[in-house]
Amino acid sequence: MKTTTIRKLLMGEAVICVLAVILLRLFTTATWPQQTLSFLLTIPFAQIGQGLRKLSLADGAYNYLALAIYVGLCLTPLLIIIRIRRRRRLQWEDMLLGTLSPVLFVALYYAINPGLLSHHNSVLQLNGMAFLGNIAYSVTFGYIVLRVLRGFFTADNIKLHKYLAVLLGLLGALFVLSACGIQLSTLFDALTALRLANTGAADTLAISYLFLFLRYLVRTLPTLMNVVVILALLHLLEEHSADSYSTATVNAIEKVANLSRITLAASVVANVGFNLLQLVCVRHLRTIDGLVQVPITSLAFTVGALVLAQILKEGKELKDDNLMFI
Repeated sequence: MKTTTIRKLLMGEAVICVLAVILLRLFTTATWPQQTLSFLLTIPFAQIGQGLRKLSLADGAYNYLALAIYVGLCLTPLLIIIRIRRRRRLQWEDMLLGTLSPVLFVALYYAINPGLLSHHNSVLQLNGMAFLGNIAYSVTFGYIVLRVLRGFFTADNIKLHKYLAVLLGLLGALFVLSACGIQLSTLFDALTALRLANTGAADTLAISYLFLFLRYLVRTLPTLMNVVVILALLHLLEEHSADSYSTATVNAIEKVANLSRITLAASVVANVGFNLLQLVCVRHLRTIDGLVQVPITSLAFTVGALVLAQILKEGKELKDDNLMFI
């Protein structure tokens, strides 16, 4: 997938996340992302369970049809393993796919009979389907991750470039979700809490609202700049795949290195500047962010990108030296 396409997809994701947060605030009382995530974890188990329950209550042949669908869905992972066995030798991570069948038997059984969840635990009565869905998804994604890791160790350079591009795209999507979804929802939560805690002093809250918005910008700055670094890395992969030692590749390496340095510097300066600004305006603030924000994940990614750029640059310089020697 081209870098321009991924850029458009990430921009579209950002718009969708912002609209989703705003619409949830306007039309529901759900706390995003906690309640939204719990709801997503029940998909499609709760919906399948409701459908099978209605089918089984119809009596007659429909009851047997519901049972057949239930057993068929739960045995699907085992059928996939049988099909895989015909194509290749089974690996140890395929056992995870086998464990998905008993998990589905349990999850769909309680989805069909949700009233039974309260018999075991009061917590399960409220979040039981989300809990079971989380287990099913963790097994599924665990299998996918292990298969991808095995693919990394057996792939050639062309496939490795493709795998790395996919991972960078997914990482960029997570960064966008964090900045435009989770952090934006946290900002709205903070604004609402400030307004409710100061109902009699609404006229003096403007500067506090401003600082909450500035705090949001400071916290999301490293994340959003990492998205820019990811796009630069994707462009670097395209140039590196075409010609590892071309001028375009060298320019792409320099761009990644420069963006990484700018991201590191901007993150530190923004954090320090925000804290100093809080100190200057502390008398006018109704809420203060006393925590020192150190975006370890974002910084680690940026440093990794910088190291990768330096390694590729040194490889190019080493080849040039060898050519001069010859």
